[in-house]
Amino acid sequence: MFKNNEISYEKFIESFNGWYAYSKWANGYNLTNRLIKSLI
Repeated sequence: MFKNNEISYEKFIESFNGWYAYSKWANGYNLTNRLIKSLI
């Protein structure tokens, strides 16, 4: 959505930070790392 200019960068970061905070409590270590690597 961010790459297609459907949402702003600020909204993307806000959403990502919320998801990342949640994923730290879940068993999502590998998923989180793969997602971050695909965004970089």
